[in-house]
Amino acid sequence: MKSITQYLIIIIIIFINFSYSQYGVLDTSFDLDGKKIISFAVPNDYGEFVLVQPDNKIIVGGRSSLTGGNLSFSLARMNPSGSFDNSFGISGKVTTSYGTDGFEAISGALQQDGKIVVVGNAFTNASLGYSQIAVVRYNSDGSLDTTFDTDGMVFTQLPTSNEDFVKAVKIQPDEKILVAIQSRINFNWDFVLARYNTNGSLDTTFDTDGIVRNQSTEQDAIYDITLQNDGKIVAVGYKSNTNNDVYVGRYNANGSIDTSFATNGFFTYDFASNHNYAFAVALSSDNKIIIGGNYQNGTISSAFVARLNNNGTFDTTFDSDGILIQTTDETISDVILQSDNKTITVGTSNGKFGIWKLNFDGTFDSTFGTNGKVETVININSCQANNVALQPDGKIVVVGSTYGSPFTKYGVARYTNNAPLSTSSFLESKFLIYPNPSSGNFTIQIDENLVGSKGAIYSVLGLKVKEFSLQTNNTNQTLNKGIYFLEIKKENQKLVKKLVVN
Repeated sequence: MKSITQYLIIIIIIFINFSYSQYGVLDTSFDLDGKKIISFAVPNDYGEFVLVQPDNKIIVGGRSSLTGGNLSFSLARMNPSGSFDNSFGISGKVTTSYGTDGFEAISGALQQDGKIVVVGNAFTNASLGYSQIAVVRYNSDGSLDTTFDTDGMVFTQLPTSNEDFVKAVKIQPDEKILVAIQSRINFNWDFVLARYNTNGSLDTTFDTDGIVRNQSTEQDAIYDITLQNDGKIVAVGYKSNTNNDVYVGRYNANGSIDTSFATNGFFTYDFASNHNYAFAVALSSDNKIIIGGNYQNGTISSAFVARLNNNGTFDTTFDSDGILIQTTDETISDVILQSDNKTITVGTSNGKFGIWKLNFDGTFDSTFGTNGKVETVININSCQANNVALQPDGKIVVVGSTYGSPFTKYGVARYTNNAPLSTSSFLESKFLIYPNPSSGNFTIQIDENLVGSKGAIYSVLGLKVKEFSLQTNNTNQTLNKGIYFLEIKKENQKLVKKLVVN
């Protein structure tokens, strides 16, 4: 006969297993059922991006049909509970219109000071498809930031191009704004990057005019970008050869091609199928490159996740060959990594929000959803997840579009997750050295959690070279040639990063 203690152990084991199986379910502390539908106008609203503030407030953005069916920027901010934040815009919502031919927001990013940068397209003649780049900056309350090009909005028409479509934006550690653009000259699409100073002017230290175009005689379409800690830029999309091939390029911080990556700076891969597209990119803690996308072979379309080493070769420790092929009826729109380097991808699965979670080796995380996969119906008809963000507590926030009857609206969902948690937000704080390697002068970039901490620089022999206090988000330092370790300490906790001075 089993003792009471043995029965208790069995019950505890069952409870633990049951708890593990619950990760990846809708978080009912968010708007009561874990999901929210947001409407700005009649007829349609399209959710494109999601941002999580340090205080766990959630910003979602995209485009809405406001004036005569033409599109306008739209933003909403929610409290952690899912209710609208009334301190933002009007009852938690902001819309911005421009011109008469359409104005659509595609991507967004948060600055360290809480200002919100949103990029998109301003159509100059919607019937012909002509468009130009739009970069808009908002204050933290949702008002336009008039210190940014006097009215909060910057418009750029690239030289000699027919039409330009913004795809992504990233904020560099020095607060410069990097934008990925799909640009067409005559009938050819090109990879294009543009970089703006904090006042909205083009950064002329970036390829002399602020614009880098990778022009070729083939179609090269860009979809996403990310930044390495050393300032290098990774861009993904596709190249049209015989088929459409996955295309990954890496640029130096000044906009020049990084020829040490793959073949002369570019990685190309063909699944031996008709169409291959890399839609999203993220970096692991050791600068491995994770790519999410789709490939189509005849009538069969499948999602894939690939991982490259820092030099542009396949990382064969990921699913044995560097590529994981998912099942049909799935698409990937975005990819993000946890602090333990587990990968989360979002997109569409059987006409629903699809969220997938992978272990570092490329296997599905069985503690998440059903064998690593989650499907969610947001509204009565089909829906598509477009973007994902992680809260500091590890919960997953997803935004997309949900097609109801008869209109399309923003769909937002939040999921439970077993991301590793730190005992202090200090350990999750943003801490960057830029540039690294450097020529001797460098900037230490920290977020608000680290302001007031102590900094120290040590040689490889462990000798303390410098000691200082970090009282602002940006601290400039100078060192002689060598290899060092920068330590930041606060409340008996510390973070350490390697620093190279050439």
